[in-house]
Amino acid sequence: MKESNQRLEATGLRLHKRVFVYEFILYILWIASLYPYYIGKLWAGTSILGISLILAIVYFLRGFRPSEDKNLLLYQKFTGLAQAMAVLGLASRILYMQSDILFLGISGFIILSLIVIHFVDVKKQKHVITLELQDLIRLSILLMLTILLMIWRPPLPQLLYSEMIQ
Repeated sequence: MKESNQRLEATGLRLHKRVFVYEFILYILWIASLYPYYIGKLWAGTSILGISLILAIVYFLRGFRPSEDKNLLLYQKFTGLAQAMAVLGLASRILYMQSDILFLGISGFIILSLIVIHFVDVKKQKHVITLELQDLIRLSILLMLTILLMIWRPPLPQLLYSEMIQ
């Protein structure tokens, strides 16, 4: 049990150090897959889902990086969980999958809670739980995208739209 925790922490630390490289490549591929998906190439939906799953795994495992402080360790795990669920929620909303609102709602609630806890902690100047700047920026962007996609429903891909008209 102890050895598996050490391996999980080592994986989380390795992903934390290189997360920008993985993120940049995967988000470029994710955005590039949106155009073929919307012009009717349904294989692009599979690539969107696959890239989202890889990003979710990276974010989730990144939350298990080692820390001396128990409060910070729990906070990191919730941050990784929220980021993973937000990415999956965005993909499921774009791909018209079931449980999209569930993913977006849970991730939005967790992200909003983490940001509020962070700013309350900063305002009280306790600095018990602090987010890294990269996590704060990432959570803010994911929160805005989550709220946007909860309100706005993306259009159907061209292939599905033409089948619905006939």
